[in-house]
Amino acid sequence: MKEINTLILKRIFLFLFIFIIYASIKDVYACTVWGATGSKTGFNGTLIAKNRDNVPHLVTEIRFHSPPDGFKIFALFDIEEKGYIVAGINEKGLAVFNASAMSIPRHIRNVAKEDFTERLLKFYDSVDSVLKDMDVFTKSHPVLYMLGDKNSLVKVEVAPEGKVAVEKINDGVMAFTNHYTHSSLENENINYSKGSIIRLKRVQRLLNKVNRPFNMEDFISISNDKKYGPVNGIWRKGNKRNKIRTLACIIIAIPPSEEPEVYIKLANPGDKERVIKGKISFLQNTVVPE
Repeated sequence: MKEINTLILKRIFLFLFIFIIYASIKDVYACTVWGATGSKTGFNGTLIAKNRDNVPHLVTEIRFHSPPDGFKIFALFDIEEKGYIVAGINEKGLAVFNASAMSIPRHIRNVAKEDFTERLLKFYDSVDSVLKDMDVFTKSHPVLYMLGDKNSLVKVEVAPEGKVAVEKINDGVMAFTNHYTHSSLENENINYSKGSIIRLKRVQRLLNKVNRPFNMEDFISISNDKKYGPVNGIWRKGNKRNKIRTLACIIIAIPPSEEPEVYIKLANPGDKERVIKGKISFLQNTVVPE
């Protein structure tokens, strides 16, 4: 009887060990988001970028979206999970990119009841129009947003229980990965990820070491950075233990008066990497190659 109980306990501990390891692997998918605005760009506008990292089966798609009750949208969509927008821009020139708040438990952060990024893109025409209606973020699940238009960049960190922190710049650079960095929300980080910290420090270093205005090619170079390997690099390939990899990169340049320019690299599993680059035409619903 004692031997049976010991065997049962061993199996329970084994199960718990496997569960913990599995959970930790499931929770390492993440993203890197960064931007520059004002004199930090070569055209006195805004550059905003995102590398989307996730489990390989979550395929990414780009498309134009014309909702019946809002502005036209061009965006990168997660088409395998809920069909949510992971990064996009509307016809008025407002861009909204997001990243999961992986530093809080899954059951707290995975409570979205709508595509909140789509809501922002549908109903707001600029960064300032969003900031005038900050109460809207009380309806968002815990997540990190970067908003940009031709004049500025804003980082909005949404924590549990409707806590929100905002940082706006009209001239400079900013970045985030998957944990809260605002001083008022640092205590909200429950599960710090080593990879999130490594990627944030790396992208900040790349942004701060350049002593001239950024252009699209500079941001493409950052997106391809692999300095810290297949798991912790900005462009991630994953490995046998950690399957998480970069599925797409999207970079949008928002100039003061012209149509926005986009660079997208799709790396969906089983497909050859595909690059789309050109001007976003909302009149033609297409990306016009340069």
